[in-house]
Amino acid sequence: HAHHKIVVNPSLQEMSGFPDTLSLTPPQGNVPASWIDRQSKICDFENIFSNQIDTTLHTGNKPLFGTGLDRMNEFCDFCFRLQHNHIIAGGHSVWFRYFFRTFLPYDCDHVAKKNKIVNCGCIAFTLLKAKTEEHGDCYMIEPESIRVIYGGFLA
Repeated sequence: HAHHKIVVNPSLQEMSGFPDTLSLTPPQGNVPASWIDRQSKICDFENIFSNQIDTTLHTGNKPLFGTGLDRMNEFCDFCFRLQHNHIIAGGHSVWFRYFFRTFLPYDCDHVAKKNKIVNCGCIAFTLLKAKTEEHGDCYMIEPESIRVIYGGFLA
């Protein structure tokens, strides 16, 4: 929908340090349409990129000394600050595999902990939040809530 914003959230950046995991978009910068995007007959990518992408949170590349766990917790914090019932997040399959490994219960044996989501796959789940005196905000994925919307997990 044209009134929905697409938020570029740096906490979803891939956990690897390889060059192909670096952000090409400068902090709070515009996301340019590629030559392929500009030639698309499917939709007006230039308009979407100009009017719907919100990069106010985008800080550029992930911090040099940060960790994937820090960014996963930042993402969870972000989700609960929004106070929406549904959030759609896109990112790298390895990031999501680590996310499932981290936030599914330790004794839960789910395929999401072992296998990556297929390219363009879509998985729905419920993220829970609890506050403890010892650890502050804690997050957990409700195992029974995981649903494959499209594609699923690699074998």
